[in-house]
Amino acid sequence: MSVARYLLVLGRSVSGVSRPRWPGAGREAQSATVRWVAWRLLGANHRELARSAEVFADPAECRAAIAEVVVAITGGTGMCETEPVGGGWMWSLVAGGHRLAVSSRGYQRLPECRNNVGLFLAAAPGATVALVMPRLLAQRGDWESLDVPAG
Repeated sequence: MSVARYLLVLGRSVSGVSRPRWPGAGREAQSATVRWVAWRLLGANHRELARSAEVFADPAECRAAIAEVVVAITGGTGMCETEPVGGGWMWSLVAGGHRLAVSSRGYQRLPECRNNVGLFLAAAPGATVALVMPRLLAQRGDWESLDVPAG
């Protein structure tokens, strides 16, 4: 049986612009480092449910951010907000005034947006963390900090 999983996404900031653009859909996270890591949550059907609102300096920080999302959901400290954007709708998970996760795309209708929030809230706490991309970069020798245990 397939389960939801977090995938780590590796990127670079070139001249102040993230590649790939993150989190996308008209929003841009700022990185203090040239190389960064972010996460995206895929459902059991391999569709993207959410992504990190920020980028992180290394895989360990990214995994800590994933743990923060799970605590916000399971502990009831997080709140999902929907907002109209460019004629559509997007959502974000906010805890303690800090945006933790965002929808990976915009939705034409508010009910679709709310449905995606429900899918995210149901899948995120039990999702596994896949370190596929960091392993690939480790083989290429392109990342120094990969001493993060698989979860």
